[in-house]
Amino acid sequence: MLKKFPSTGSYTFTDVHPKVLDNLKTNLEMNTELQPTSYEVSFLDWEGASPPSHLSPDIVVGADIVFDPSLVPGLVATIKALLARKNGNAYICSTKRDVVFFTNNLKE
Repeated sequence: MLKKFPSTGSYTFTDVHPKVLDNLKTNLEMNTELQPTSYEVSFLDWEGASPPSHLSPDIVVGADIVFDPSLVPGLVATIKALLARKNGNAYICSTKRDVVFFTNNLKE
């Protein structure tokens, strides 16, 4: 998205897992010529308290971000809280996963 829409003011990439956040930072540094001020990587826990106050997006975009259906209510509550700050929009794409398949393959 950074290369496709370079004129967008800023981007914030979020996750809850520290290793994913580190990977995001590395990928951004390796794959973009943009100034570091045009993007940030930030911790966001859908199951935690309200989102940090510095996060106030105009648009939330997510694709394949939920693999466990029990996380959906927390995701929805977080998106609602974020978008209420600027009356923004969300675009979320998700696929229903075979939980039994994933659970069995994770054990191997």
